[in-house]
Amino acid sequence: MSTWMRVLVAAVTLTLSAGCVGDSEGAPPTQTTPTSTSTNTESGTPGAAVDTDPYDTVRHVYRGVAANLPDEVCARFTTEAARQFAGQWQAESCTTVVTLLHHGRVGDPEAYANTNFGYFTAGDGDTHAEIDSCEFEVLGGPQLGVFVLDRNASDTWLITAHRMDECDR
Repeated sequence: MSTWMRVLVAAVTLTLSAGCVGDSEGAPPTQTTPTSTSTNTESGTPGAAVDTDPYDTVRHVYRGVAANLPDEVCARFTTEAARQFAGQWQAESCTTVVTLLHHGRVGDPEAYANTNFGYFTAGDGDTHAEIDSCEFEVLGGPQLGVFVLDRNASDTWLITAHRMDECDR
């Protein structure tokens, strides 16, 4: 585990155990309303908000990291893709990596949530797409790699594979 990850885990643990999750002036934490009611976070089973466009799927990943909504993010991955995503960030699970990225690497959540992905990098766009974060300007936080997406039988898009690229980290 990298040094920044150890420091981040320690800081998050201390903050949560002390109950200090508000802002620096002691205000209560802001509660974020999720965009879907997904409960199956590690299986990749999509929740109530299903994405009919591969770009929306990746946008939801960035927005979910920016807002610290691990259930929303991880519901967009298959089980194997969630494992790949977590492993590439040296985390135990997809939900853990979302929380760690949110607290340790996202400096401007609003800019990060509004990343514009334009067009897919590869694939036919009808049943398969690859979106490479390195090909787009990502502000406020880290680029998250290459997302491989496939349209499923329900006509929605899931991330079926993930890999890091040279610009990531």
